[in-house]
Amino acid sequence: MRPWNDSRELQILEEVQQRLEHKVDQLRTNMDEPVALAVQDVLQQDKAEELEIEKRKTNVIIHGLAESPDDNSDHRISDNLAVLPAMFHEAGVENTKAENVVRLGRRATDPIQNPRPMKVVLDTVGSKISLLKKAKKT
Repeated sequence: MRPWNDSRELQILEEVQQRLEHKVDQLRTNMDEPVALAVQDVLQQDKAEELEIEKRKTNVIIHGLAESPDDNSDHRISDNLAVLPAMFHEAGVENTKAENVVRLGRRATDPIQNPRPMKVVLDTVGSKISLLKKAKKT
């Protein structure tokens, strides 16, 4: 083999190297963009999950609490809200306030025999912790 002394051969070699470098740069750019989009998507999902967890921190599920037999949903909600102060008093957390109440699942044919669990959204995380600690003792 002879050495690369010919200027034409050197020029061809430099052109090939430049094309290769250009292709590598294109590949990096093409790879970086989808990776960045994927990372951004994962970060958005994580943020949404954190917000959902934060939102659920004040939720409590109560099982076995009698359900109103009333057919009107507004009356059933009122009945559920009316039962809570007595329950909070019995547990020793009178300052606890319920912001929202929802029965979970499909309504049974006999709601008195099979009451659905009730999700109660409390006003603060501290109220939830206090209620759970004191409810365990009663």
